[in-house]
Amino acid sequence: MDKTDRYVFITGLVSLVFVFLYKFVLVDINELFLGAFQIGEILYNIVLSVIASVIFYIVVVYLEKRRQIRIVKPIIESKTKSLNLGCFFILKGICDFKGLPLFAEMPSQSELRNLCEGISLRGRCPMIFNNPPYNPENWFDFFGFYFNSEKLNIEVLHKHMPYLNPELLTILDEISLNNLHRAIHLYMQEPEYDDMSNLSGPLWNHLNLLRLVGNDSVILGNKIILN
Repeated sequence: MDKTDRYVFITGLVSLVFVFLYKFVLVDINELFLGAFQIGEILYNIVLSVIASVIFYIVVVYLEKRRQIRIVKPIIESKTKSLNLGCFFILKGICDFKGLPLFAEMPSQSELRNLCEGISLRGRCPMIFNNPPYNPENWFDFFGFYFNSEKLNIEVLHKHMPYLNPELLTILDEISLNNLHRAIHLYMQEPEYDDMSNLSGPLWNHLNLLRLVGNDSVILGNKIILN
């Protein structure tokens, strides 16, 4: 329920309280001044119009908005979950390649640098167990696969932009425009740039952004939760 909904419902509630007070309390009180009864009747009719408008808003706007949210909520949760899992699968691919267990939590930047140490970006890399499985030629292909997946998920999310929180939109923009994409493109053009550890800073930032997308408060907030 957003601010507009709250204001409308509060206005409707106040109007209902006035109607009950007027019909069951104020109408039986003697006029405090000449014309008070007529003023009361005018206010009563105005308040009835307000209540009718609130009912119209609930039926036409609020209930329809809730129906739309029920439709888009699974889509938004599915795409954000897919983005979040990208962090897991990228880390898992690197750990599997080095023959190390996956980190229980997000590694620090120095831990990630140590993990990437000695990995040639133009060398072999693990298979991606997608449907169907994909066997990238090198680590550029490996990251390119996930970049493309991220792009597709973000495009779907942007189609539902009115239902997304500003925090999530900011994170999506940072995922699309962060330094890792530019660094990967540069390293592809320059053969002397080959050690993955040199990408550990941008990679760590990218993985952290993907991890943030899995935060329910960022995904849902007050724009998508059905109150």
